[in-house]
Amino acid sequence: MYPNFDPKLLSFFLENALQFDYYEHKPIFTVEEGASIKHSIPGKHTKNLFLTDKKWWFYLVSIEAHKRFPVNAFRKYLVLKDLSFWSPEQLYEQLKLTPGSVSLFWLINNQPATLHVFIDHDLRTAPLVGRHPNRKDATICVSHETLVQFLYCTRHEIKSISFNHENIN
Repeated sequence: MYPNFDPKLLSFFLENALQFDYYEHKPIFTVEEGASIKHSIPGKHTKNLFLTDKKWWFYLVSIEAHKRFPVNAFRKYLVLKDLSFWSPEQLYEQLKLTPGSVSLFWLINNQPATLHVFIDHDLRTAPLVGRHPNRKDATICVSHETLVQFLYCTRHEIKSISFNHENIN
């Protein structure tokens, strides 16, 4: 049925009766590279960023793929002195992910205590959004309602935030 779907994630979706559409495609390493593939997949598409501060609080940000992420404005919004992206080595050592495969769907592997999840407001209002299922060669499309169910099942709360150029609301 879904030969390359991560078995743990697929089980989670099926056990929790989460509605989704699954698409396989060639591996996508950058937003620009994925633009041609994403035209054949419905909905808005994302890039997902994993950041940390000096106190080891973690931030997972899901933003529309075409938007620029204003890291300095986000740091100021959080009232943090330092905020940085994880290196490819840290992503793999700690999360078993590679750059480009970070996704909200990774949350099935995390306890919410030290992780803050932010989602672009424009994604919350979209009828359908495509995200990588923790791999670069597939996309899972879900409604916002399904994403809320997913986050409830993983015991994570999301904070909606507007990313408009260099400003954050």
